[in-house]
Amino acid sequence: MLRERAASAVGIDPERLEQLFQRAEKEVAEGLLPSAQIAVAREGKLAGMRTVGDVTHEGRAAPATDETLYCIFSATKAITSAAAWLLLQEG
Repeated sequence: MLRERAASAVGIDPERLEQLFQRAEKEVAEGLLPSAQIAVAREGKLAGMRTVGDVTHEGRAAPATDETLYCIFSATKAITSAAAWLLLQEG
């Protein structure tokens, strides 16, 4: 319920946000990803966050948490493409 209010408060459809989270959970469950962490924000306010799967921490398997840090390579490609889509949307 709290998540739904947070999503709605910033103009995010809570049902669609839940669908996004379920898609990530499915990909982890099917083995496509070992873990996933998704945070969605709008206008600087967090609409929702979910972390699923397992990570290797200090040589041992552990569940991923919202505090798990990920090393992300080539992140600029995703940021650049998202910016391009926003510019296309604005015409």
